[in-house]
This record gives sequence, structure tokens and C-alpha cells, in this order.
Amino acid sequence: AGVFLPVQLAVGMQKEMVEGSGPIRFAPPPSEKVAHHPPVGLPKLGDWRQRLEDREKQYGLPPGAEREVGVPLHGDTSCVKVDHEMRTSLPGLWAIGDTSYAGSAVAGAMPAPPGISPGSGIMFAVISAAWAGPSAARYATEAAAPQVDGSGIEALKQQALAPLARKDGLQPEQAISALQDVMAPMEYNLCRSEERLTEGLARVEAVRERLPELQAKDLHYLSKCHEVCSMTLCAELTFRAALMRTESRGFHYREDYPQTDNEHWLKWVILKRAGGDGDIELSTEPLPISEYKIRPAL
Repeated sequence: AGVFLPVQLAVGMQKEMVEGSGPIRFAPPPSEKVAHHPPVGLPKLGDWRQRLEDREKQYGLPPGAEREVGVPLHGDTSCVKVDHEMRTSLPGLWAIGDTSYAGSAVAGAMPAPPGISPGSGIMFAVISAAWAGPSAARYATEAAAPQVDGSGIEALKQQALAPLARKDGLQPEQAISALQDVMAPMEYNLCRSEERLTEGLARVEAVRERLPELQAKDLHYLSKCHEVCSMTLCAELTFRAALMRTESRGFHYREDYPQTDNEHWLKWVILKRAGGDGDIELSTEPLPISEYKIRPAL
């Protein structure tokens, strides 16, 4: 069971743990006759506790004990940049729903409630599809027939199927576990610093260097191999962007830069693949606040 914790609460809990004040536990209500109401403005901790107790009953665990509170992975990746019609920077490609929620800036310069951008759910997929549909239909009607160069198809096919041809090698679950070990802990993911981000990036790069060793025993595991490649790329992009942004904003909290810096960082971080060697190029783009019909108070 879990809830979305406000960033300030999650960081505060982590600070208490680091200083030796943990573990943090849920205390049972003082009396069955006294209703337990979490403080106003915090997540529904009572609901969280009830779901946890229900799960413990399901697995036959003893009721009534104080449960430890943990703060796991916080945040997600939905950063494909789009315009008001959900068009990406690649002509002929639209991105809707969780793929581009954060990249659409629909929540403004700050994350949407309850304090993070958790992808937005099915309704944003519906709404963004309505935004994208007319634009995509016009493009399909007016665009000329594409000229396909098939010279590289065979090479791409061999590359895609290469894990099936290996008799042994890196298993996708091993790579996923290595990524989880660096992406999930608080010190890399929420309570960040230059030192820890640099260390995390090095660990992700170590996984990336082993991707050519991926081995699949069947088509199901082949799909997992390709998922691992995407996960590794997303992890690298996350760490590189977090290192570049020397401020705290939303669920991006830099321990070494704890304040929000609108003077220097009211902008997007743009990541692009540079050339054919796979290097990642980082740049920034100021938010066009002057063009907003409703401008945020800064």
C-alpha cells in the first residue's frame, strides 16, 4: 500500500532517519472509540494504514503492531516535449497521455497536486487525445506519401533480434535489478546532491555498457531486453538532467541547492542525442511566461 507524499514531508522523514531518529512508525489509535484523523494537508495516512492492515490480515500477519513507515521511489518519467496540439519535435509524431504529461507543461511550472506529477492517469490520455486528434488528422490528410529508404532494415532487424542469438549473457532481470538499486533509493531519487547523482549516473552507465550482452531465451524475454534498454536510457536522462538543474523544484530536491531559483532556472532542460555515437546533448529553453494567457505568480 502507498500514497503520494508531499516532497517536504518525504525529505523531512528521510532527514530524521539519517540523523538516527528512525524508524518512523504508525502509532495505533489510543482508543477504538477515538477516530484517527491525519492532520489537514497531509495525505490520507489513515486510509494508508487501513489498507496495510487489510493486506497483513490477508497474509496472516499479527494485527495491532506498530507499522514502520517507509519512503520509496518518488516521481516518474513522462517528459516527451509537446506543443498545445501534442505534437513532438519530430514532424509527424504526436505523444499523448503518460508519455508527455510533464513534457506538456499542462501543470504549469510546478508539479500538479498532490505535489508530484504521477503521470496524470486515464483522463489526461483522453483529453490529450482530443487535443492531438484534429492536428494529426490534418497532417495525415495533407502530408505527402513518405519515401522509405529500406537500406538499413536488415541491419535494424539483426540488431533487434540479437539477444535471441546469444547462448548466454546478461539476463534482463539482472539489469532491471541493477537499475532499481540505483533509481529507487531516496538518496539518489529525491534527496539529491551532486556527489550522489554523479555516483548514480556512473552506476547507470555501467549497466548501459553491458546492454550489448543482453540475452533472451524466447520472444517474451526479447521484449524485456528492449524494455531494459529504454529503462536504462530514461535513467541516464533523469540523472543528467538532475545534475544540470542546480536548484530544487517540485519533486526534484537538491540537498546542495535547496531553494527554487526562478531567476536562473525557470526553464526546461532539453536532452537530445548528439550524432551517431549515442552521446547526449543538454541545453535549456526559457519558459515563455510572457506568452501565457494566465501567468503564474513568481
